[in-house]
Amino acid sequence: MRIETFDRVVYEHNPLAEVICQVAFEPLELFTDDNIAAFQMAFAELGFPHAQRVTMSFGPPPSAQGAVAPGQPPVWQQVRVDHFVSADGFWKVSLSAEFIALTCLKYAGWTEFLPRVLAAARALAERCPAAVPLRLGLRYKDVVEREPLNLGDTPWHELIQPFLLGPMAPNALAHGQTASEHEVESFLSQSLLKLDNSMVLLQSSLLRSIDGARRAFLIDADFYNSGGLESNLLGDAELLRARLHALHEHAGALFRRGITERLHNALRPR
Repeated sequence: MRIETFDRVVYEHNPLAEVICQVAFEPLELFTDDNIAAFQMAFAELGFPHAQRVTMSFGPPPSAQGAVAPGQPPVWQQVRVDHFVSADGFWKVSLSAEFIALTCLKYAGWTEFLPRVLAAARALAERCPAAVPLRLGLRYKDVVEREPLNLGDTPWHELIQPFLLGPMAPNALAHGQTASEHEVESFLSQSLLKLDNSMVLLQSSLLRSIDGARRAFLIDADFYNSGGLESNLLGDAELLRARLHALHEHAGALFRRGITERLHNALRPR
C-alpha cells in the first residue's frame, strides 16, 4: 500500500502537538546509579539539563490473571523511566531498560528534529554498544482546532477526509445524511496498515475541551519498522538517518492526504 505524495510544506498554523521518535531494544541492565549519572552528563551536554525519574507499576495482563494461585496477590512489574528535559521544556529524551525516545512538543521542522534523534542514539550506542534494536518508530500527533483558524462553525467533513471521519463522514449511516458532531458522543478510529517499507498505526479521534464547549480533531500516525532491523542501527548515523527519512516521508504525505484543500489553505502553507 502506498500514500499519495505531496510537495512538503511548513504551516504557519502548525497543527503538530507532539512528535516522538522511539527505538525499542532488547532489555538492558542500564539502571545502575553510575550508568544513569553518565547518561545525565551526556544528555546535559546535548541540551537536556533537567533530569526526572518516573517509576510505573503494571499488573499482569487480563489473560494471565487466571494463572495466579488462589489467595496470592498478583505480581506487579516496576518500570523505571528517566527523562532528560531541555531548558525550555519542549524537548525530552526518555530512557528505560527497553527503549530510548525523543519527544518534541513544539515541532518546527525535520532539520531541527533529526539531529537531536541522531545525537541521542549515538549517546546510547557509545555507552551500550550491545543494544539490539527491535523497533524504530516515528509518531506524529496533529490536533486540528477550528477556532484559531476562524473555522469554528465549519463541519468536520469540510476539513477532514472521509477515511478519517468514521460515522461523521457524509452518507456514513444513511444516504443524504451527515451526522452532526453533537450527535457523536465519542469517536475513535484505529487501523494498522502495511505500507511499502513500513507499518503505520493510524488513529483518529474527536476530542472535547475540558468545559465541553469546543471540539478538536486528532490525527495520530505511528510509522514504524519492526523485525529485521540492523544490529548497528543506533551507532550508524547514516543508516539511522536513511530509515528515519523513509518514515518521515510517509508522515508528511499522510497528513496532507487526510485533510481537505480548505483546511490546508487555512493552516497557511509556506
